[in-house]
Amino acid sequence: MDGAGFGHRLMVSRRVEKLLDGEGMGLALTGEYQLAIDESIALFEGAAMAAADQVAQWGKDKLRGEVTPALGPKVARTIRSVVYPDNRGQTSLGPSVVWWSKAPHILSAFTEAQTIRAKSGKYLAIPTENAPKRGRAIDSDGNVRRGRAALLAETEKRFGKLRHVPMKGKNFSMLVVDKLRKGRGKRGGYRLATPAALRRRDYENSVVMFILVPEIRTRKMLNLDGVTEEIASRGFEEFVRAFTDVVQRNFAIGDNA
Repeated sequence: MDGAGFGHRLMVSRRVEKLLDGEGMGLALTGEYQLAIDESIALFEGAAMAAADQVAQWGKDKLRGEVTPALGPKVARTIRSVVYPDNRGQTSLGPSVVWWSKAPHILSAFTEAQTIRAKSGKYLAIPTENAPKRGRAIDSDGNVRRGRAALLAETEKRFGKLRHVPMKGKNFSMLVVDKLRKGRGKRGGYRLATPAALRRRDYENSVVMFILVPEIRTRKMLNLDGVTEEIASRGFEEFVRAFTDVVQRNFAIGDNA
């Protein structure tokens, strides 16, 4: 799924449209015959739009179901769908159904293995389980960089200046906070050592909050191409079913006719 989203166009053959319009039949259809054909076209257009609506919802649910186990429900909910034409009252024999995500760069990062490097500075800051939870969530627009910056700011606001600890001979370093106490009870986490705790030396000298790395390699976690192929197959089936139903209900000829 690229940054512009992804879609699949479901449409009736132009040959069918010409037939329904009376083209290629050598006939000039007027009066009640033209009215009957117009009414028939309207039935098929209504069936096509109803089928497109069903495929749009089914496809969106299918895509969200693929994303949720890998990236969570919040990212999954960024997947949307729309049926064209989308103006109220407009119909078409060949409607389009488009699915897209409001966070395409997040999804693309996990549809194939990628190397992510820091856009500014030398390192990416990866939070450890010791870092505050606030600020770790992905924004509604899927911007993880802003979320990470907010988490760094929240950590320094809570504990004071982060200290950089280089690791000799290693391709990473750490950001730590000194003299913290492990919280007790349900809240857990770390907190600043009180003066009394400092006198008792009841604290940890250094707690690692972030690991700094120059880049990370993501692994493929999503197979959205397979899902879109399944959606295309389901879409074709829905359109065939919809048109067959229109024919059977409105144009079927009885055995004695």
